[in-house]
Amino acid sequence: MNAIIECLANVSEGRDASLLADLAAAVEAAGARMIDQQADGEQHRAILRFGGHPAVVRNAALALAALAVQRIDLRRHQGTHPRIGAVDLLPLVPVAGISLAEVVDQARGLAQDLAGQLQLPVYLAGDAALRPERRDVASLRSGDYEGLAADIGGDDARAPDFGPRALGSAGACIVSARAPRVHLLLEIDGLDREGAESVAAALDEQTGALMGLECRVHGEHPAAAQLAMSLTQPERLPLHRALDWACQEAESRGGRVGTMRLLGLVPRAVLDGAAMHRLRLVAMPRTIEDMLGIDQLPDEAMVAAPLGDFLDRLASAEATPGGGSVAALAGALCAALTAMVAGLTIGRERFAADEARMVALRGRAEGLRARLQALVLADSAAFTAVMAAYQLPKDGAPEAALRRDAIQAALRLATQVPLDTLDAVGEALTAALEAAVQGNPSAASDAGVAGYLGLAAARSAALNVEINVLGLRDLEEGDRLRRQGAARVREAEQAADEIERRVRARLAGGA
Repeated sequence: MNAIIECLANVSEGRDASLLADLAAAVEAAGARMIDQQADGEQHRAILRFGGHPAVVRNAALALAALAVQRIDLRRHQGTHPRIGAVDLLPLVPVAGISLAEVVDQARGLAQDLAGQLQLPVYLAGDAALRPERRDVASLRSGDYEGLAADIGGDDARAPDFGPRALGSAGACIVSARAPRVHLLLEIDGLDREGAESVAAALDEQTGALMGLECRVHGEHPAAAQLAMSLTQPERLPLHRALDWACQEAESRGGRVGTMRLLGLVPRAVLDGAAMHRLRLVAMPRTIEDMLGIDQLPDEAMVAAPLGDFLDRLASAEATPGGGSVAALAGALCAALTAMVAGLTIGRERFAADEARMVALRGRAEGLRARLQALVLADSAAFTAVMAAYQLPKDGAPEAALRRDAIQAALRLATQVPLDTLDAVGEALTAALEAAVQGNPSAASDAGVAGYLGLAAARSAALNVEINVLGLRDLEEGDRLRRQGAARVREAEQAADEIERRVRARLAGGA
């Protein structure tokens, strides 16, 4: 099963529809799929919900954050919802094919990316927290932006997990990992508000019997009391069990549970579990939709468009996708060919001694392919952020300074993506060399093509590093990044030369 996660990005903007549209566009340009968007003008915040392959979602969250950092100024922000940052909270949630522990690793990696590339102070919360007292997001928002700005430099208890101990106009960011949640409204007939509050108290994990359930009376309903329920651990407290308890508590007080309304999006496993319980099924049957592949969310569909569409966009007069995306694509092709060579070696008796090695190689190559596919779209998103920064207003000293800082942040991100490509390509070439040496000799030419593509990817990515550092004001930083890229190209050239030597020896019948 493809690994799929989602992110529910909380941004401190609930009134500017144009900005929210741009943030959603940045998410989709990075290859993630927008699921939902909710904005509240009074709270002055919005939640953008998107999902996809973990690498894609991380890049999409980074692209969203890069744009929000440029365009949201917390010094001028006023709203009723607590907040400490332009990108206030980025919770990552497992959806399918991935454990919560693996999502914790993704969250911590994203936190380091945000701190390193955008110079944001970043706090880890939820299951990703490095300190127990930081599991609760509300505690990290204490004092809002203004309180944190006063404390972050001198109070060690408020020091970020990553990034600088100072707040800029974009504030700080909280990154968390948590299990999926289910929100619902229950109508309770035959009870007044006091009776409904008694039911809620009996159910809520703080005052009652059910761990993993938050429950309270919701609003003033003319015909029936309503309970707002949130299952914070639906894998431990299934939906049907929470409903059974609610029915028992209501009936014991002379009431009855009426209709139920699920709020927002619900993981399919939650509904499957409820259906199995109510219908007394031994196992959940496969549906027609399953057999036809309808409503699947494969990572390939979100990482890249069909080849023809991609080439059409590449040939257009638009600035993206460009050379950086093509560099990552060449790297992905290198990794894909390596996986193919390993696959053509596995399961053949004459290569049985290398079976385990080839299985591991194929897994490694597939991981690199997914990583490089994500970088194809991450490069386009990064360059889009650069163009957006250059379009910021520059009339007046404050505006000009904000624009300058936004351009520098965007250029650093646009430089980091090809550097990430160089990292991944270096690993892909190492894998291709292993395929050239140990793989099926009948596929030696494929390993050779992988080597050529990996070298082309490395040289192309380095060119993108060079052009982006030209705009950096810090000349020493630019020289350091340029040298870093050049060193990785030299390593790629050595690996590619060795791959070609090994392949040609095999084609000639040698070792």
